[in-house]
Formats: sequence, C-alpha cells, structure tokens
Amino acid sequence: MTLRSGAHIQERADEFFGPLAHRLDAAMSHYPPRFLEQVEAFMADLNSTVDGHLADQDTARPK
Repeated sequence: MTLRSGAHIQERADEFFGPLAHRLDAAMSHYPPRFLEQVEAFMADLNSTVDGHLADQDTARPK
C-alpha cells in the first residue's frame, strides 16, 4: 500500500512548516556553521546508536 497526499495537504503543510522553517533559520543564525555541523554529527551518531539498538532488539526477539 502506498499513502499519497493531495495538493490540499501540501498547502496545509506549507502553512505550518513555512513559518516554522523561518523561526528555525533565525534560531540557528546565532550559531557558527562549525558548531551546527558538530550538532548535526552528534545527532546522526545518536540516531545510528538508537537504530543499532532497535535492530539488536528485533534479532533478539523470538518470532
């Protein structure tokens, strides 16, 4: 099954995420690019750690 959205959903998403994107840009503008790169790398490492843990849980669970 594939879930698809219509144009009206995109409009609603833009209404919500557009202003949010501007606020996030403004918040991040206070930090130097190198710091943001470090935060991005840190978040990627956390994500990989959680993914690995979940994969381990899947293989350890009896089927």
